[in-house]
Amino acid sequence: MVEKSRAESATGSVIGKTVTFEGDLQFSGTLFVAGRVIGNIASDSMEYAHLVIGSGGVVEGNIDVPELVVEGEVTGTITAKRLEILPDAVIGGDIQYLEIEMAPGALLNGNLIYSADRWEMSLLKLVEEGDSKGVQAEDGAIPDVLQRTRD
Repeated sequence: MVEKSRAESATGSVIGKTVTFEGDLQFSGTLFVAGRVIGNIASDSMEYAHLVIGSGGVVEGNIDVPELVVEGEVTGTITAKRLEILPDAVIGGDIQYLEIEMAPGALLNGNLIYSADRWEMSLLKLVEEGDSKGVQAEDGAIPDVLQRTRD
């Protein structure tokens, strides 16, 4: 049995290998890019979206999503709460992140910018708007880092 890579095992919307999409793209849920996107990619939600740039996938534009896995190529600025860069990835551009994991063999040409404030403010906004799903603990408590931000 052929084993799929972690990037290939994503389900949701797909931009296939033979597709070139030109223009800005906004999505929710999971988006898998195996083809080419020429334009910016952003999620509808800053908490509930997962973007995967698979092997052979190419994005020429900026990316702004909570979760990103890159196995293909990205040329542009990346803003992600959690970023996983797999061994064959090639990234040209600056990266703002909260959590990052980079495998040996990945190529990165840009600046890494740790950006906790941006994500704390996004979470705080969700709590204030009453959409605290996934932000609060089971007992309803708000994490300390958000309490400090609210005060």
